[in-house]
Amino acid sequence: TNEVRAVDDWLVEHASSADALGFDTETASPFAGRRLPTAGPHVLQLGKGNDALVVHLARGRGGTLSSKKLADVLRDPSIFKCGVGLDDDALELYRLDSRLAMRGRLDVGGRRGTRNLALRLVASRAAGIPLAPKAKKIAKSNWSRDLTHEQLTYSARDAWLGAVVFEGLKTETGFLAAATAAINAQIPIAELSELASKRRTLKVQMRQLDRDV
Repeated sequence: TNEVRAVDDWLVEHASSADALGFDTETASPFAGRRLPTAGPHVLQLGKGNDALVVHLARGRGGTLSSKKLADVLRDPSIFKCGVGLDDDALELYRLDSRLAMRGRLDVGGRRGTRNLALRLVASRAAGIPLAPKAKKIAKSNWSRDLTHEQLTYSARDAWLGAVVFEGLKTETGFLAAATAAINAQIPIAELSELASKRRTLKVQMRQLDRDV
């Protein structure tokens, strides 16, 4: 959806009493010849039970980024956001709009920089759901435009899977305590963004030094 009211209605129905939501984003890649109207992410997905919300992120009056409920849910650490590669997604969101400083990031794919599991593999292990790999052609498609049926299906799947994985894991002894401890120890997204910026600056300086040698 690209309507704030639809976003708010879904969140009231599914997120108000949720302990966790599946989470993912999609970003259009700036391939040669493709001009993007805005920076990514261009799509945000949330999942709960058998339902998924696919949001086209847009600025301006009436744009989905103006949803206060969306910002409140993303910033609420008591609602786990479950998926893979969440820090990278959260950084993109924060750079797009600082109100979307996501907390409660429960990354089931492993630590940042070391993960090597696709969400479909995590879902297979945690919930016994066999799934085929996603189509790379759709992954690299233009998410900044009106979404096709194939894009909607593709984007909703990972948000749904994130929710499924959480439900499959939360009954395991010690999982919720360990997840809560990990989230409480997380670096705030603003600090993570600052660290990432410093790393980028350092890489530029190192490349310059290599050229000067």
